[in-house]
Amino acid sequence: MLVIEELHDGACHGPVAEFDRGEFLFCGEPTPVQPGSCPYCREHMALAYKQRRTVKSPVARLEAHESARQELIAIAAVAC
Repeated sequence: MLVIEELHDGACHGPVAEFDRGEFLFCGEPTPVQPGSCPYCREHMALAYKQRRTVKSPVARLEAHESARQELIAIAAVAC
């Protein structure tokens, strides 16, 4: 862990909540990409940059459920 004065390119700038030294600390682990492009290690990058999930609209979800329900009704009718 590093204090702000010790941070440099290639060191993770992810904040760490440990104040036992009386200073705000940063991760300091090596960054996986070229220095200057991303200031985080893999762990902090995963926390900072989460992939966006595509969420279906409520209407699309209802239509999908209704379609599945109709399919189950058709299967049940054939089985009887």
